[in-house]
Amino acid sequence: MCDLSLIRKCFSFVYHLVLKTPIKVVVTIFALALPTIALSESSVPSRGSEMVFGFAEYPPVGITNAQGNPDGYLFRLAEAAIKKLGYQPRLRILPTTRIEESLKDGSVNFTILGNSPKREAFCAVGKLPIFVDELRAIHLSSVPNIKNVQDLAGKRIIRMAGYGYGGVLDFLSNKETKTTVEEASTREAGLEMMLNGRADYFMDYAGPVAGALSQLNNPNIRAETVYKLDFVVLGAPKNAEGQKMVEQIEKTLKELQTLPQFKMPKM
Repeated sequence: MCDLSLIRKCFSFVYHLVLKTPIKVVVTIFALALPTIALSESSVPSRGSEMVFGFAEYPPVGITNAQGNPDGYLFRLAEAAIKKLGYQPRLRILPTTRIEESLKDGSVNFTILGNSPKREAFCAVGKLPIFVDELRAIHLSSVPNIKNVQDLAGKRIIRMAGYGYGGVLDFLSNKETKTTVEEASTREAGLEMMLNGRADYFMDYAGPVAGALSQLNNPNIRAETVYKLDFVVLGAPKNAEGQKMVEQIEKTLKELQTLPQFKMPKM
């Protein structure tokens, strides 16, 4: 839906220019204004068209399969919901930072992530969690225990590349916390960096890191929950139509989760 106030301003501006400006200049200015008007249109897809779901590499519920395609519980759940709502599904696996940019430019219609003030600024937000996971501080037994996010201030942290941890990274990246944050490309690399003393704590979600921890089978490693995060539907644009779309998707996802084939796997 176009922003009518913006259109009125554009035409008023052009009208006054017509009275005082040569026609070539007027046409040029109006042409430059058209993209601005177009950008204000809703990116909510129409029924029967493509709807794009974006999610991160998040084992076991979000993975890239042997064929290089998005797979896992959440991708199957989202695909089923999109079809049930009457759209053509398209699934994309992206880092969370790319998902945010894709929501802004309309190349992704919705995702399922933790909400944060930054995301709420440009997303329509669902109310019900699709699933819940725990953010954990993983460390050696010789390192002090962590009880909450605030305890991480001033520490040396390793985080997974592309993860924002529902706004936790924004807090830790604030210079006032005096926290050192390094980045790991894989969970295995992050754990190895921690074991080699590159940092005190490796931050990751309980579900995705479980496999890597199991492979290490190191009795000296501790994994403590510092934060529980609700993963909700986030959609774009942030307007009445976008909010309605998010509510429809949320309702459909929750209905599907009552079926045996879409029961949430243990994380």
